[in-house]
Parts: sequence; C-alpha cells; structure tokens
Amino acid sequence: MIVVTTLKGERLAINDELIERVEDDNPTRVILTSGTCYMVAETVEEVVRRCQEDRAQVQAIALRHAAQMGEGAGHGYHAVDPAGLHRSRAGQESDENIVRFDRFTTPTDDPR
Repeated sequence: MIVVTTLKGERLAINDELIERVEDDNPTRVILTSGTCYMVAETVEEVVRRCQEDRAQVQAIALRHAAQMGEGAGHGYHAVDPAGLHRSRAGQESDENIVRFDRFTTPTDDPR
C-alpha cells in the first residue's frame, strides 16, 4: 500500500496493485481498477516512485522469507532467482526459477 495526501490534507492508504492509471490533471488523479478516483496532492512521478518502492519492498520481504524457510523446503515455496528469470535455450522461461506459493500447503511445524 502507498500513502498519499488528499486535497483536504488527509492521509490515505491505497492498494497500489489496484491502480489502473495516474493522470497529471492539476491536481493529480489516481484511478483504481474499480473506477474509483482520488484527487491527490502528490505528482504523478511521486505516486509512481512510491508504487515502485512498495513493490520492491514486497519482493524483498518475500525473498527474505523464502530464504528463512530454507529455500522453501516443505513450505510451498520453490527456488528463487533474485536477478530474474533464466531463459532456456529455446527462449522459454525456466520453471525452476519462478517463485510459487501453494496456498494449500502448510508448514510441517504448524499445529493444524
């Protein structure tokens, strides 16, 4: 989530994954995929920068979590290549380096 400022000076947290577009109409408009529109004090560049930082932080947390889980052994995670996806000789993405999470897999130490 990113925090922006409304034109009334109130702080508002927006799920940046739901942002469809940001328009540079004075004031800046943040339009969500639902059609909801927010007028904010931040510039387009500032909103984009905050979205990039939020997504980078989410990825960093996921990578740290996967590493703490022993590269995913028994926990629904698979090997991660933080530098990006490797390509096979045919130019296809290699499945071995794509992060996956199986929501139905629970850790073995889970009391359930």
